[in-house]
Amino acid sequence: MLPDLEDSWIVTYGDVALNGRRASFESYAAPLERHYEVIAYSPSPGRFATIFSDITERKRIEEERRRRLEESQVMAEELEAQGAELQSRSEQLEAQAEELRAQTEKLTERADLAEALNTINRLVHSTLDFDEIMQRALDEGARALDVDYGTIELREEPVWVVRYQHGFAAEDIGLVLSDAEASNAARAAARGEPFAVADMSNAAAFDVGFVHAYRLRAVLTVPLVAHEIVTGCLLFYAATPRVFGDSEVDFARKLGATVSLALHNARLNEGEKEATRLSAALDQINNLIHSTLHAERIMQRVVTEAGAAVGADSAVIALKHGDDWVAEYGYPEDTGIIHESVRLDEAPFILTAVAERRPIAIDDCETDSRCKPEVQRRFGVRSVLCLPLVVRDEALGVVLFNRHRVAGRIAPQTIDFAAKLAVSVSAALENARLYAAQQRIAFTLQQNFVHSLPPVEGLELGEVSMPAFEPERIGGDFSDVFLVDDSRVAVLIGDVAGKGVRAAGLTETIRSVVRAFAAVDPSPAFVLTRTNQLLLAEAAADEFATAFFLLLDRESGQATYASAGHPAPVHLSRFSCGLLETTSGVPLGSFEQEYTDAHVTLSPDDYLVFYTDGVTEARGDGELFGYGRLAEAACALRERSAQNVAEGVRDAALGYAGRLMDDLQVVVVRLRGGDA
Repeated sequence: MLPDLEDSWIVTYGDVALNGRRASFESYAAPLERHYEVIAYSPSPGRFATIFSDITERKRIEEERRRRLEESQVMAEELEAQGAELQSRSEQLEAQAEELRAQTEKLTERADLAEALNTINRLVHSTLDFDEIMQRALDEGARALDVDYGTIELREEPVWVVRYQHGFAAEDIGLVLSDAEASNAARAAARGEPFAVADMSNAAAFDVGFVHAYRLRAVLTVPLVAHEIVTGCLLFYAATPRVFGDSEVDFARKLGATVSLALHNARLNEGEKEATRLSAALDQINNLIHSTLHAERIMQRVVTEAGAAVGADSAVIALKHGDDWVAEYGYPEDTGIIHESVRLDEAPFILTAVAERRPIAIDDCETDSRCKPEVQRRFGVRSVLCLPLVVRDEALGVVLFNRHRVAGRIAPQTIDFAAKLAVSVSAALENARLYAAQQRIAFTLQQNFVHSLPPVEGLELGEVSMPAFEPERIGGDFSDVFLVDDSRVAVLIGDVAGKGVRAAGLTETIRSVVRAFAAVDPSPAFVLTRTNQLLLAEAAADEFATAFFLLLDRESGQATYASAGHPAPVHLSRFSCGLLETTSGVPLGSFEQEYTDAHVTLSPDDYLVFYTDGVTEARGDGELFGYGRLAEAACALRERSAQNVAEGVRDAALGYAGRLMDDLQVVVVRLRGGDA
């Protein structure tokens, strides 16, 4: 019995059996084109039997495997070749990257040094102080080069003097060095160009002077040259061996050129620069003088700024009070003689300055007969500059600039500065004195124009009035409350533009006019329209005022109101708090306009909080108190008395600002219930 093989063929003579089935020869002719192998052979007499197995699929798989193996081999060889090429390219790129890094480092170093040089140039040109120029250039140069120490050594024949230092001890300033001790500077001066030494331990210079004392190892030296003359050297030291690159040497060369130019210009133009500096200081002082008319502020600022400008160790302004001269302002403020009398027998030069109407300069009190020894013993004064303060031939006082050491001759530029300063200060003092007198009058008028609130049945009234802290800011805030008839009461509040006597006087004019027109027709629109017309006809062009006028029926709570450019009051009720809605017209006295009325109904225990802009424009930390903070403050005072609400609003504004820069008025009206 033949086995049942799925892929086997059984071949017999003349007949073919496929998997045990009979078939003709033609039926298996095509399959014979495939691949077979003999798996069994059985000859028999007259017949034979052969079993074949179809291995076509296996052959195909083997052929595919072989083909893929060959392809993989080819790909592997290609990848190996590509890998070698990539490795080569990678090595090339790495070399290029390394070169770029080196170039970038050099460019970065050059850029950093260039920026450092620009910074130094800006610093050098930001001041006229020669010593500050030199020290700034040295400090910034040392930082840019990242070195430990630096000096500027100036050539003062026949030696070198350390005038500026970085990193060394303070006592090294002024150190005098011979050419041997300052061998690096001497060498640079001889060469006329910068040079660097990476390690000085084997050089002769290492065993002498500055280098030896601090065990310095590396140095970069730049001569300071002006008009082909070496005036000094700029030296940068390192405590460890170091090679200074080309970019660092180039930076030092350019820095040396900057320092050389500054040194040369400073020496040539010292006098001119001093005059320019004092002129600028005088301009600044004049600006300070004209920024306020407050006499005490003027004097204290003048003595402080001017004392610093002339390099005084102390300064005093002594004002004349009858036959006495009293020191009232000092620099510094703890001079110890403020409010003391200045004895003319100790300082007769004061009388000379006043009599001759010119500054008196005493270079040394010990040798000048115009200055008594008592002055030096009492105040430690060695030199003094006295300026007379005179207005219309009247001596107001003197300014004394003192030095407690001998510092050479007082320069002509300083004396000229003092003479011009005396004129400015004298005029400012006189203006301040006249303005203070005017402000006292304005303040008195303003206080006299404050009317007490009348008692009004059914209403609770509260009022506060507070002038500005600075007298020159006293202005024209005004308010008024008056009965129109048995049931109606009028409330007026406003602010006159400007300050001083005119503003204070105009407030009473407006108050009187409003009362007069209210007697004719109490409608707020009518009253403000007629008042505006009167001011346009009678007042000066620059005289105008804001105003808010309200007419309240205390029995019904009906209120009618109009605004002439004045902010609306806060309406504080039991359940709400906010500004009254209104259409604001133009200020009184500015343009022709017909004002319009608005209406509101107050409930029992409602408040109306009237105020001037001294409340909302109180400034603290750069911001105004404003309407939002005003409403919050009023809301928090609900159920308080009218007077307590007024005081609470004032306290909130004052607490926010610290000091008032404008007048402030608050008027509070509270409608009481029937059982009040």
